[in-house]
Amino acid sequence: MVAGLLRNMRININQKNHEGVNSFWLACSQGFSKIMVLLASKKIDMLNVSEHGMNVLHVATNKNYPDIIRLLLVNYSFPLNNQTN
Repeated sequence: MVAGLLRNMRININQKNHEGVNSFWLACSQGFSKIMVLLASKKIDMLNVSEHGMNVLHVATNKNYPDIIRLLLVNYSFPLNNQTN
């Protein structure tokens, strides 16, 4: 369903909500790793940081999502020091 929306609609995948986070960050917060992979393939901003300075690695660690932590560190070489807005 998400793939179809991304393919058929003209949307800004980097659109942020009222907390300053995009759909990659939100997918992470819910543990939706497959959606994260799909969004990453569409060149979403994976380094997005919330208004509180939390990035997706912080979220995955706080929520204890080891598969997402591995995805970020191994597949995407996520920087460990990314925490500024």
